[in-house]
Amino acid sequence: MLGLGIALMLTSVLWSHEVHRVVAFGIPAVLIVLGAVWSDLRCDGIAGRTLVTVGDGSYSIYLFQGFALPALGLGLKLVGLRLPADVAILTLWLGATIAGMALWWIVERPMTNWLRGAVEARKVRSAAAPAQATT
Repeated sequence: MLGLGIALMLTSVLWSHEVHRVVAFGIPAVLIVLGAVWSDLRCDGIAGRTLVTVGDGSYSIYLFQGFALPALGLGLKLVGLRLPADVAILTLWLGATIAGMALWWIVERPMTNWLRGAVEARKVRSAAAPAQATT
């Protein structure tokens, strides 16, 4: 199911202008998601670790793309680089993903680790404190 969805998605650019976009892109997307959920995919190797890492940073990617995409688009325009639309979209997508992952690595990940440590330290302190009777 996963393979069929990927194959349909990759070939949809060849025939998407002939059918409704739900058929061209929605059905392959559903097959990809269902195939991934129902399969026994393992996150071994570099590909699996990369997917897990991008998944960890996905919220930062989501939050930062609104800033990264216009900045990257302006950067391409200032450089004078004229790309075909599909290459430009791929370039902007990749750039926004890298920028979001950098934000995750520099800000979100250290902050999350610090908060986890603070919560754990608080739990240890509260467990070690003697129970006080209230009157």
